[in-house]
Amino acid sequence: MKHNPAAYCTGMGDRAACQTDDVALGTPDKGALADALDQDILPAFSFVTPDLCHDTHNCNVATGDKWLGKWIPRLTASAAYRSGTTAIFVASDEYTPMPSIVVSPSTPAGSISDSPFDHYSLVRTTEELLGIQEFLGRAAQATNMRSVLGL
Repeated sequence: MKHNPAAYCTGMGDRAACQTDDVALGTPDKGALADALDQDILPAFSFVTPDLCHDTHNCNVATGDKWLGKWIPRLTASAAYRSGTTAIFVASDEYTPMPSIVVSPSTPAGSISDSPFDHYSLVRTTEELLGIQEFLGRAAQATNMRSVLGL
C-alpha cells in the first residue's frame, strides 16, 4: 500500500473506481497484467507498484533487478508495446532529480537527459500522453519529458 496511489483515493467516485481497478499484479505468466497483455486489452494507463522487496526498499537491488528482468521482456514482447502505443516508465522515489528509465519504441536507445526531471514531470508527461489538458497540482508547472524521450 505504501507506494500505491489508489489506496489513497477517498472521494466517492474515486474510491469506487479504485476498488474496481486496483487489482493484484500477479506474475509475468499469470494474473491481471499478464492476461491483459495476452488479450491485447491494456487500459490506456496502468500503474504497477512492486512490493517493498521488489522495489528494493526491503531487499537488495539484485532482487529488484531480477523482478524487472522478468517483467520488462514480458511487456516489450506485447502487441501493445510493439504497436508503439505503450511506454514503460521505471521511476525511483528516492531522489530528486528522479532517477528513471524509459522504455518505448520511440525512445532512442541510450538516451540520456541532462534536464532536471522530478515526479511532477512524470505526472505531466503521463497526463499529456493520455490527452489530459488540465494538469494536476504542481504538474502544471513541471518540465515535460516528451521531447527528450521521443514520446
